[in-house]
Amino acid sequence: MIPEAVLVDSALKNIDVRVFGLLACARRKQFATVGERLLASRLGVDRRTVRASITRLTASAHLKLTEPNAPGRRARYELTSPAFAGKASASAPTAPALSQRIRPALKCAKCHAPTRWLAKTGWCRSCMSELKVRRIVRDELRATA
Repeated sequence: MIPEAVLVDSALKNIDVRVFGLLACARRKQFATVGERLLASRLGVDRRTVRASITRLTASAHLKLTEPNAPGRRARYELTSPAFAGKASASAPTAPALSQRIRPALKCAKCHAPTRWLAKTGWCRSCMSELKVRRIVRDELRATA
């Protein structure tokens, strides 16, 4: 759930709203503890883009940094919207982990497997290595023939 104040804020970019949405999915009450690299991989953007989005969200007072980001530790963010301030009901089911809810944004064009990395061709690493092996074998067969 993304509050209307975040959706209509003209100071925010589209990526900022998407980052806020992932933080809202990963929250416990009004707090979210998610690493920048995980957010970046789920959104298919660079980590610096996520960091800039978080900076804009904190400047717009939609997020509040409660624990600073130290090396090796994730930052803890407070979602300042009143919609997140209420207590979760005891009968509500607990949400699965963020990695289970959100699939990687990239899929291989050849094998259609979800992946974190794609070559310029749109293929994953295993498909590219298979292509490389085929080229080597083809070149060796041509050389011996």
